[in-house]
Amino acid sequence: CIRDRYMGMFGHQFSLRLAHGVQGYSTEASPVFIQFLDCVHQLLIQFPTHFEFNDSFLCNIARHVYSLRFGTFLMNCERERDAANSRNRTVSLWTYLNASREKYVNALYVAGDPGEDLLPNPSLLNLSLWEDLHLMWTPFKETLNMPV
Repeated sequence: CIRDRYMGMFGHQFSLRLAHGVQGYSTEASPVFIQFLDCVHQLLIQFPTHFEFNDSFLCNIARHVYSLRFGTFLMNCERERDAANSRNRTVSLWTYLNASREKYVNALYVAGDPGEDLLPNPSLLNLSLWEDLHLMWTPFKETLNMPV
C-alpha cells in the first residue's frame, strides 16, 4: 500500500518509539506519533470542513498503534520491513480501515483548494482534550462534566 511505504519511508522509527518488542525500560520510547495524531485531531476540530476523514479514523489509528494487530507499525524502516517480509506476513492497518471506509468519511468535508494554508489558532482556549482517545476506557465519560 502506498501509505505504508510513505509512512515508513518518512523516517519515523515506529518500533523504537513505540517500544514494540523492547524488554525493560527504553530511553528511546516516545509517544511522538500519538502527539502527531493529536495535532491532526486539533486541526480537524478547528477546520472541520477541510478533512475527508473524521475523528473516528484518527482514533482507530491511535488505538492500533499499540494493538500489535497489524504490521503497519512494527518496524523501524523499509529495510527491516523487507527483511521480515512484513507486507506478506501481516495485515496492513490501511487495508482494514479501507474495508469500512464509509465509517470514516467526514460529513462536513467540502472540497477546496488543496494548496490552501491552514492557520490554526494555538491558543489554549482553542485546544481541547481528545476525549474519544484519552477517555476511551472511562465509563460514562459523557457524565464527567469536564471544563472546556
